[in-house]
Amino acid sequence: MGAKFCWYNDLEPKGVGTNGFTQYGARRCKQAGITVLDSFSDINIIAMKKKVYIYHNAKQLTTYACSYGGETKLKNPSVTIVRNVFMNKYGAGDTRVTNLIRAGYYPKATNDKVSTVINTAKKIINGQVNYGTNEARLKKIDSLLGTGYG
Repeated sequence: MGAKFCWYNDLEPKGVGTNGFTQYGARRCKQAGITVLDSFSDINIIAMKKKVYIYHNAKQLTTYACSYGGETKLKNPSVTIVRNVFMNKYGAGDTRVTNLIRAGYYPKATNDKVSTVINTAKKIINGQVNYGTNEARLKKIDSLLGTGYG
């Protein structure tokens, strides 16, 4: 199986193919059907349990099978971590992904939990669900934050 992704460093301030090695390298990769990622954004690659996960532009791009079967030290986010994401303590976009990985948390699991809380809050604001008083609404969001966490 051939390569699917490659990336280049900031060697070409005017863009891919303007000068130097990647003038030819990036073009050849694209012609071969390989996705060329710029490294102006963070590229995070996590290998664990026979899979490789690639993140770019704050999104999980893809997952591939691989031979590495080791365990990861990453874990699901705690309630505190999710709340800290809401308070922007991990930054945004690629910075958030990198900081969550450095702190030892799965970026996708964290993002999924944050999205669940945001979607529930939107439903409350739009009147699609009614959990009663403000206190009851906050209690519902607290219960969502705590689901599956100890």
